[in-house]
Amino acid sequence: VALMDSEGGDSGIVAVFENISELEKMQRLDAWKEVARRIAHEIKNPLTPIKLSAERLERKFGPAVADPVFTQCTGLIVKQVEHLQEMVREFSTFAKLPEVALTRDHLEPILREAVAVFSGSHTAIRWTVRIEPVPPVMLDRVAMGHALSNILLNAAEVLAGQKDARVDTVLYSRKRKGRVYIEISDNGPGIKPEEQSRMFEPYYSTKRSGTGLGLTIVKSIVTDHHGHIRVKPNEPAGTTFIIELPTARSEA
Repeated sequence: VALMDSEGGDSGIVAVFENISELEKMQRLDAWKEVARRIAHEIKNPLTPIKLSAERLERKFGPAVADPVFTQCTGLIVKQVEHLQEMVREFSTFAKLPEVALTRDHLEPILREAVAVFSGSHTAIRWTVRIEPVPPVMLDRVAMGHALSNILLNAAEVLAGQKDARVDTVLYSRKRKGRVYIEISDNGPGIKPEEQSRMFEPYYSTKRSGTGLGLTIVKSIVTDHHGHIRVKPNEPAGTTFIIELPTARSEA
């Protein structure tokens, strides 16, 4: 906008800049959700009859076929279909993430429960939890539990087969900032600098298998809680995820 002086001459310019990066991110996210919805719809329908047919072939002809390749192949079909079904469920979850219902609650029991599940199923990994007294936050128990489980699952998969594997979880607060923090750290191979900025993008994954939606779902849930999530290298090795949530008082 040009500014005019009292005599009608140019005296300056006013420029207004608007940051639309977040808007663009939301638009891309909505587009990816539509892609996920369509993929889930197209893939889901044929999977069940494929799996049932393979299982029926094994039951009917398996005992009579001497060649072990038959059983190996039918078993492989069933296993791969189950893998595809899990991918479809993840696509559906991403495409139909429900709105969170935030209530005043405490994070400690949700965090302890999530870690307990993985410590029981992944006994080769050492799981630690350190809880500091923290104020309540506004949260959806189911959604936040899902987010924490996705991060812990990511750590468990990264650490598979590693000696002296460990995952350390810390819950603490910064009263002056009115924030509560959850840190989940592993001592795995870590992430490259160029990967760090893309960790939460839809369909981006550093793993050979998977949809690349797990951390995207986590970010969406944390954002719905008016929080933030970031990732950084863990010292001396591994990765740390940090979830930051406003306390119930500061949120109010």
